[in-house]
Amino acid sequence: MTRLSGGTTESNGGESSCDDSDVVIPADHLVATVRGEPPDQPPELLAAFITPELLEGLVDDWRLSSSVTATPEPSTLELFEQWRAKWIRTCVLESLTNIRRLHDLVTERQPFDVGTVWYDSVGRLLAGDETCWVSPDDLRALHSDCYALREMVRQRNETGFGIVDATPGRDTRGFAQAWARPAAEVVVAQDAAMTILVSSEHGLVARRRPEGSAVTEGIISSVRISVDTVSIECGDDHWELPMAQAAPVTWLVPGSTHWRVREVPEVIIWAETFAELTDCCEEAQALARPIQLSKDSPIRAISAIRRAT
Repeated sequence: MTRLSGGTTESNGGESSCDDSDVVIPADHLVATVRGEPPDQPPELLAAFITPELLEGLVDDWRLSSSVTATPEPSTLELFEQWRAKWIRTCVLESLTNIRRLHDLVTERQPFDVGTVWYDSVGRLLAGDETCWVSPDDLRALHSDCYALREMVRQRNETGFGIVDATPGRDTRGFAQAWARPAAEVVVAQDAAMTILVSSEHGLVARRRPEGSAVTEGIISSVRISVDTVSIECGDDHWELPMAQAAPVTWLVPGSTHWRVREVPEVIIWAETFAELTDCCEEAQALARPIQLSKDSPIRAISAIRRAT
């Protein structure tokens, strides 16, 4: 089988071209955080394990001590996350791959009439900043941006591609991963043996590079993962591969043993992000606090939220 398409291929969160020798892990996600006023004193059960972060002599946050983070006890971590979640709201939004695509769509509308606060804030993160803040004065504008961006996506009436986690016995809702239709191929995971990319025409594509053999490609429809093998359905083709030859497939939905790819309306891909960011704006306005926008690994961020809830 020959390559399905050619041309420039981008890495998952950036603009530079991606070479077959690069290792690419799934992109970080945009994270929105609203911080309320932290308590002056911790719970008695946590007092020995945490330390305050001070700002101008006042408690600004609480962190686990280095001795705890080096050898974490699950019960301590869980209790800390549950307590901290009472005054800090953290929302994991879309991957930076999708955030960049939406940012580009707004750029194409210049002079654009939507998403000015969102556009500038996200633009700083995409340019390399690790974090940025939306001040209380800009929250109303960011709230309006969410509605304008949602309407822009609705009017586009485009589709993207999503992964449905079909792991037996796993409580799953929505899409485990989803991508807006890209302007050019985007590599979302890669090692020396395999590349997983999103193609505007074909969806999720696997590109194999067997040692001593020609490169082959297939459009992924479903994946099953066992202890040491990965089974990939690519249309009429079926690949049964050892784990070492298909590791990037397992990175897309950590812990899943079975998933499928579906075409999905872009409005569904973006719905939760716009809803979560709108809620963050309303909560931050009520508290007269800023919103922190940052980027984090979805595995780290989502696992922290699950412990907190």
